[in-house]
Amino acid sequence: IGNMIRWASRPRSLRTLPYRMNGGTGGEFSPDGKQVVVGSGGGDSMAKIWDLESGKVVHSFRHISGLSEVFFSPDGKRLATGSPDKVLRIWDLETGKLAIEFNAEEPVGGVFNAQGDRILISTQQGAIGVWDAQSGFPLFGPVSMAGYGEFLPDGRRVVVAGRDGSIRLIDSETGQVQTLEDRHNTWVNGVDVSPQGTHFLTSSFSDMVRVWDIATGKPVWTIEGSGGYLATAFHPDGDLIAVNDAGNSNWELGQIDIWNWRT
Repeated sequence: IGNMIRWASRPRSLRTLPYRMNGGTGGEFSPDGKQVVVGSGGGDSMAKIWDLESGKVVHSFRHISGLSEVFFSPDGKRLATGSPDKVLRIWDLETGKLAIEFNAEEPVGGVFNAQGDRILISTQQGAIGVWDAQSGFPLFGPVSMAGYGEFLPDGRRVVVAGRDGSIRLIDSETGQVQTLEDRHNTWVNGVDVSPQGTHFLTSSFSDMVRVWDIATGKPVWTIEGSGGYLATAFHPDGDLIAVNDAGNSNWELGQIDIWNWRT
């Protein structure tokens, strides 16, 4: 059981939202920053959306078997909810009604592409699949790749970070899968695409952090070492990256390092 608390970037609690959940499984802010959604994997099996100004619940959506993932469309007009019952539902937030549902495995990661017309699902078992967001028609997979993915800016291709250290590019229109020649030596546990859409970033525990050129599929910058690299993210300007370094295998001395990969 836990409370939902909104924090400012300078650590102080701004608001405790009036809801106690039985096992929160995921949440995110709406694209305009005015709302937040949280899903519950417990007995209530609910996704709730709050208005952050008033603190009131504006939408509630239910699954039968709990929730494993919740995420907004880029325009903030739809919400996708995934569940262990292997049904993905897309809700129309203007009407509050179910727009479409389809079989889509059990997502532990899910995202719309930037155009809002495709959905990428990564499952607990490491399968990757892409669906048409309007019809629910499967465009690719799901195929077991022992990893998880992110859309590239064209909204068609997907970069997949593998548990075996491999990096793959999927074209969800043609079904073509390209395994990049360069790879990590251990499980890739962080991937992010630059805001400019020209590069992507990967990290692997006790191995390295790399920036890759999307056009060539080659790494152009690398941090090598024995750091406990858990996650990475680009700054909006695309030049700076943040690296979450656990410090050691016990995760006791963690820190966030900021790098300018262009210098």
